[in-house]
Amino acid sequence: MKNIRKALPFIVPIAGFLIIFIGINIFQYYKVKQTIKNGLIQTTGESELAEIRSFFSGVTNKLNIVRDWGKNGVLDTDDAIDLNKKFMPLVDHQDHLNGIIFANDQGDEYLLINQTPHLITRLTKLRQDKAEMEFAEWSAPDKSIRKWHETTTYDPRSRPWFRQDPSESEIFLSNIYTFYQSKKKGITASVSWTHEEKKAKQHVFAIDIYLDEIELLLKTINKKKASVLFLVNTQNNYFITEQSVAGTSTIENDHLAGAVTALPKIIESWKQDGTPVSRPMELQENNNQWIASFQPLFPEQPFLWIGVISNDEALLGSFETSLFTIDFFDIGIAFTAALLLFFIIWKTGLFRFEEVPPTEEDRLRQYLAAGEGATVEFKSTIRTNLKTGKQGKEIEFAWLKAVTAFLNSQGGTLLLGVDDSGELLGLKADIFENDDKVLLHIKNLINHHIGAEFASYTAFSLLNIEQKQVMMIEVLPATSPVFLKIGKNEEFYIRSGPSSIKLTPSQMVRFVLQHKDEKQVK
Repeated sequence: MKNIRKALPFIVPIAGFLIIFIGINIFQYYKVKQTIKNGLIQTTGESELAEIRSFFSGVTNKLNIVRDWGKNGVLDTDDAIDLNKKFMPLVDHQDHLNGIIFANDQGDEYLLINQTPHLITRLTKLRQDKAEMEFAEWSAPDKSIRKWHETTTYDPRSRPWFRQDPSESEIFLSNIYTFYQSKKKGITASVSWTHEEKKAKQHVFAIDIYLDEIELLLKTINKKKASVLFLVNTQNNYFITEQSVAGTSTIENDHLAGAVTALPKIIESWKQDGTPVSRPMELQENNNQWIASFQPLFPEQPFLWIGVISNDEALLGSFETSLFTIDFFDIGIAFTAALLLFFIIWKTGLFRFEEVPPTEEDRLRQYLAAGEGATVEFKSTIRTNLKTGKQGKEIEFAWLKAVTAFLNSQGGTLLLGVDDSGELLGLKADIFENDDKVLLHIKNLINHHIGAEFASYTAFSLLNIEQKQVMMIEVLPATSPVFLKIGKNEEFYIRSGPSSIKLTPSQMVRFVLQHKDEKQVK
């Protein structure tokens, strides 16, 4: 009995630990299950998301390029050959594109259709209540093979993609509809602009995308997965899944067969909740507990969202059973570890606490203390030449070169509002109206001269330190080469010590190939 009493100080905490351990293992089925579900539904692979973004980013890039052409007055619906030279390179070898359209508010329209091996154009002019269509088949932008004429009641201004109230800052996505020329279903993405100096004030450029191409992409990504990817258009309230052209589900996972029928309700619930980003939404439907998560395909223009939906059975599978299983082997390891830990604490009294990650201000002070080097660079202003007091693009390009070099190298941090010696100058000389204007200016410059697709590799922080404002841009290394666009030219930079070095084309090729080989070795 005496020996038992002596052992109680050891037995009681160890027995208590084991009881708590077993209790947590049982309780986790009810509590941890939800956390695991939320985590799994949000871990849509970056490669999958990148594949879908790549599919649509080519379309949005073309739309923005042509809108810039149109606003600069270099497009004319009456000059078919000139339009051929500009537009044919945009659709050549693009099988997922049905065609591109350029139209105006006078009813004039230029349509370019990709029908391998040749391209076909349709020029439409409205004559009272009739549309005169001139068709031509081309072997080259300025060489037609044959021409023909049709008269219809077609009016491009009544098509789903034509925008009566243009917004030059947004891309518009139409409803799903049947294309006039090919009779296939699809969606059309369009941009519009106004040109007051011309007879036709409003102009629209649009790109047709086959619906079955989008469905095929989703089906390929979804294959043999525990969730279903889908697209949601919040502008026109529709969603696209991997449905076949015939309208029957092709989802191979039996547990997910009812996902498409549950989508309308869960999307409606998500919209009523304010379209939250990456926050799981749940719904009970057809004796299944469904969970879905949403995030914008293009964060700067959230008109198209990528969603992922699953249910408990498909998402957790056999893992749900293992949540409730007490693993006695783990208990044995935990028991041994508890004895060892108890002995160490009893003998030494050592306790270790998890370190708190540094704040943004802590990191800023660390960069200032370290000074300029291979991964840190200082710039005095964002856009103002301190010698002349005037704003200049050369000042902006100076720090954009550093961001490009960080992306192409090992990453790094740029501090704006700090001179070369590390003295805090602040951003007062740049004369911004407010903090939001500063952040928007930085974001727009990076999107325009480097590319919005690299926004996820940068993080902006506008900080106040010693009563001075400093813009901190932290940059991760990009997974693909990054170019700085200066006018019509593209330049390639890397870090070499504390400097950003511009490479010649041959140097760039060697650098990219060497960088690729190093990644493969790793």
